Amino acid sequence: MLVRRMYAWRGYDTESLGWQADDPNRLTLVAWHHGEVVATLTLGRDSPAGLLADGLYASELALLRCPGRVVCEVTRLAIDPEFRSSDLLFSLLQSAHCYGKQFFAASDVVIEVNPRHARYYQRLLGFRPFGSRRQCPRVNAPAVLLHRELHDFAIPADKIG
Repeated sequence: MLVRRMYAWRGYDTESLGWQADDPNRLTLVAWHHGEVVATLTLGRDSPAGLLADGLYASELALLRCPGRVVCEVTRLAIDPEFRSSDLLFSLLQSAHCYGKQFFAASDVVIEVNPRHARYYQRLLGFRPFGSRRQCPRVNAPAVLLHRELHDFAIPADKIG
């Protein structure tokens, strides 16, 4: 519900947000505050079904798919504005990093973001552009693909707290 509410608030399409809840290649992380969901993200591992980002960036993702590499993607990221903070975002992403490495043996992570957010992810989290601006039909909004390797992923200490 949080994802639908936050996406709708931004004017994004929410009709195509459903997915199989028992998909072993997807893990949803949730932050709670007094029994209410205040933040969420889904981490998806590459599989024969592919990644959601393949819809726009299949040729770019093909460059990452090689022996010894496992690509994951961050999707359905939403934080309630009342609880929005860099600390919460960093905690979610750090947790996704740990789960991705431990349970999915991930080597790389990609995220499709609205271009207006791309510099934030690049500056604070070390993501790099990996695809040009395109129109994402899933949410009917512009997107760019960002990438980073996970072997050295860390949130800088001065960015937390």
